[in-house]
Amino acid sequence: MISTKHLTVRLKDIPSAWGFQYYLKLTEVLTGQSVKMHSVFNKEKTPSMHVYLNESKNEYRFKCFSSGKGGNIVELVKEIYSLDDTRAIAKIISDYNEFVITKGEFKIQNFKSGSRYRVTDYTLRQWYTNDAEYWMPYGIGSKLLEEYNIKPLKKYVMSKNDNSLIISHDTMYGYFKSDGTLYKVYSPKIKKKKFIKVKDHLQGLDQLKYDKPYLVICSSLKDALCFKLLGFNTEVIAPDSENSIIKASLINLFKERYEKIITLFDNDDAGRRSIQKYEEIYNIPGTFFPLEKDVADAVVTHGIKEVKKQMIPVLESTLIKYVR
Repeated sequence: MISTKHLTVRLKDIPSAWGFQYYLKLTEVLTGQSVKMHSVFNKEKTPSMHVYLNESKNEYRFKCFSSGKGGNIVELVKEIYSLDDTRAIAKIISDYNEFVITKGEFKIQNFKSGSRYRVTDYTLRQWYTNDAEYWMPYGIGSKLLEEYNIKPLKKYVMSKNDNSLIISHDTMYGYFKSDGTLYKVYSPKIKKKKFIKVKDHLQGLDQLKYDKPYLVICSSLKDALCFKLLGFNTEVIAPDSENSIIKASLINLFKERYEKIITLFDNDDAGRRSIQKYEEIYNIPGTFFPLEKDVADAVVTHGIKEVKKQMIPVLESTLIKYVR
């Protein structure tokens, strides 16, 4: 006789770990760790898809950097099977119940605290000549770095359970919130780990004064700072990454405070996909700088004056009107 004790008609009763193990055919049990794998949406040589635990929601989610897709288990099933929300949820519930009937109850694992390395400590240092050598080609000086709470780091500590790693480099920076909380580590000369995310934070939010008519959403904080130096009548922010979507509650606030909002993302496939997402989700138009991959690279290659000259028609085509 088949037991129906563990069958369900509610999505919230289905463990997110089961969904990711089932639909991605994972061979390892998810207990709180992150998993890096090849994208299920693209053919690729280097794995770019991450399955990770969202600790604030206590559920697993995914991020595919090659396609820009990401989200919870419903978003995964929608993307894999080309379904809408209703059909994706119905499929998850149906597949889970079939799994329970044929395989038995899914054994829920307790997520282990500290199952991946996290930044647990850091040490600041003084500004040195090498810092100026890195930032000045972008036109970014100490005043702007101070305004945006970017500080030089001597080292930081990554900890996992009883293990700790000390990372030190002569060109490392901490990105801090206005209350002094470290939210990101930036190591521009370390290729594999340029960014270490510590906390969620919308970059540039603390610096908004809401005294300009326009808001420009840039792909990175460095791009935002370079754009700010161009001197347009705008304010700037940057999500945690180009593939991250700013929360609707903040977008609604911005729409109340600004005459118009645009995105200014990278001149590549990922940037164009992100531009399209903001247009589809929030009806926010977007553009990119045509001469280089991003604004920061353009400033280094062409200089601030030339980039501003070339940027005017780009902005006018997106903002419709341009205020000098």
